[in-house]
Amino acid sequence: RVSVGRFLASAKVGICGDSVSAFAGGDGYFRAMISDGMGSGNEAAFTSGTVTMFLEHLLSSGVKMKNAISIVNSFLRERRIESSATVDIMELDLIRGGAQFVKSGAAPSFVLRQGRLFKLRSRTVPIGILPSADAEMISFAVKPGDIIVMMSDGVTQTNEDCPWLYDILCTDRLEHLTASAKRIADEAAKKSEDDISVMLIRVEEA
Repeated sequence: RVSVGRFLASAKVGICGDSVSAFAGGDGYFRAMISDGMGSGNEAAFTSGTVTMFLEHLLSSGVKMKNAISIVNSFLRERRIESSATVDIMELDLIRGGAQFVKSGAAPSFVLRQGRLFKLRSRTVPIGILPSADAEMISFAVKPGDIIVMMSDGVTQTNEDCPWLYDILCTDRLEHLTASAKRIADEAAKKSEDDISVMLIRVEEA
């Protein structure tokens, strides 16, 4: 089973362009998702919200991950205006315990395990830009007690090292997931003008 803590969609000014979702399907998987609409304001929020809604519906209906992302990529490409969004999905197999991370233009994710920090990242572009979706799938064998950290790029800003974030993840016990997610978001807001979303997921024994 999993526990989820999140501090979602924080925007300093105006409407936030991030959308976040966490859900368990009837197929034995738990999925957590963050999408960041490119641009700002209503259009970015609409794009990320549409991406999240479509992907949640498709995956819950049994559509395979690669096909689901391809469908949403085609939808964005067919819109009359330039439209793109990052996709960051963590898919946890609740029976076998493995996790798959799917990233399209998304910020790095982290897995914290007994004081050790694993960084998962890709160098891909958001969906809606290329004719075929640019998505990288990363497999990771999670264990009970692991904490998975997902965030939009308003937290990390770049793919480079982020010492203040590492300090929080490695020194904060992260017992209260929502409070820890808020602490990360609050600290990121001191350094960033971008939209900020943070989600922490603890993997537990069933």
